[in-house]
Amino acid sequence: VIIEVSDSNRGNCSTTFTVFVENTNDDPDIETLNEIFCYEDEEYLVDYEAIDIDPTNDVLEWTFSTNASFLTLNRTSGILSGVPGNIHVGTYWINITVSDQNGGFNNTNFTLTVINENDPPEIVNPLDDILFSEDTINTRLNLSHYFQDIDLGDTLLFQYGGNNKINVTILENGTVIF
Repeated sequence: VIIEVSDSNRGNCSTTFTVFVENTNDDPDIETLNEIFCYEDEEYLVDYEAIDIDPTNDVLEWTFSTNASFLTLNRTSGILSGVPGNIHVGTYWINITVSDQNGGFNNTNFTLTVINENDPPEIVNPLDDILFSEDTINTRLNLSHYFQDIDLGDTLLFQYGGNNKINVTILENGTVIF
């Protein structure tokens, strides 16, 4: 920089000096938007990206904290992923942090909701053939010992077919009366 000074009688002088600008560390910026919904039994994957405007070529590192046990985060790539199961249906808090090597960091906090997908009922015990004597009345079989549905709140509905020669009644609780 050159500074020149003059007076009203045409006298002048000048001086020069150098201005140095030192870099101060800037926090990295997370550019990726949070994905706040995912579905049970489907992969949840978010590739977090961040930029650091510092000219020091800082290596960025990713960390996270959460109560979602099904999630993992790659510390180098920033990929957050996992496959929630039926037991994970609900809401979870997540904090994603990116940091540079010089004390700069940025984070994002959000709530992730895992949405239930209907799971079909399952056979938990094979149902063997049933033998009872003719004219036997009120033979009972509880079907809830043989079938289940892992979805909370689902009610099993039973029906029968294939044999119209016997009287069959199925109660709401899954008990079959022959």
